[in-house]
Amino acid sequence: MIGFTSAIYQPAGDENPNHIALDETVIQLDEHRYWLYTAVDPETNKILHTRLYSTTTTVLTERFLQELSEKHDLDDAVFLVDGAKHLQTALRRSGLRFRYEKHGNRNAAERVFREIKR
Repeated sequence: MIGFTSAIYQPAGDENPNHIALDETVIQLDEHRYWLYTAVDPETNKILHTRLYSTTTTVLTERFLQELSEKHDLDDAVFLVDGAKHLQTALRRSGLRFRYEKHGNRNAAERVFREIKR
């Protein structure tokens, strides 16, 4: 596992967001593929947490959410996710509320990915 927090963006701390855009994308580095997970407050566009993994699983997603919950109060947050079943499963197992959103505020995470991949 590779940590990836402050190399590009400095994540925010001690936030209590109402909504959190949660997404992951594949990053290709040479012949290796990594999965970049990002949680963004779509109201402020602040990165709340980000992590780079060498694979993607529901268990790693749960670990990502645990790390996020250690940094931020998630009690009132609603996660905005796309159709990725492993994200929805991890949120459900973690007892966190989520809403499927194909566009709209969930695109805050997509904007981060576009900036990183440029």
